[in-house]
Amino acid sequence: MAKRKGKAETLLDKNGNDSGKAYTVGKGKPPKETQFSSENQPANAGRKPSLLKAYIQDNGVSIQDVRLVFKNIIFEKTKEELDELLHDESQPMLVRTITGAYLKDFESGRIDIINSLLDRIFGRADQSIQLSGMVEAASLTPEERKARIAELLAKR
Repeated sequence: MAKRKGKAETLLDKNGNDSGKAYTVGKGKPPKETQFSSENQPANAGRKPSLLKAYIQDNGVSIQDVRLVFKNIIFEKTKEELDELLHDESQPMLVRTITGAYLKDFESGRIDIINSLLDRIFGRADQSIQLSGMVEAASLTPEERKARIAELLAKR
């Protein structure tokens, strides 16, 4: 517990007596009585769940449903139809959310949101890594070294 004296506080011991230690309240140093401790915890700890995730869980939406919505929105609607769809409150939130994300990307001339949605729905494309260059002789077996030397000599 702390006793306030302007911006400076004096720390109190368990019995409420002045401990003689000074504590200055400031940036990164909140008043002692509002600091989190084992006894002082927030009522709802943790990150709040995503509204989209909550909607998907509450309504039993499958990945096939999301794919179908995405396909119908992206490939079969005009911008005017998408604007109407976005503002139609009778449409499910999933439809309106995907539509809003698509239109936001469209208006900004970017495809970031669309790429992340596609990655979520269909999975990321495989990325292959090709390595080339010198192979250290120490990493080769004696037979491999002999074969490599013979190969290089044949190229001369």
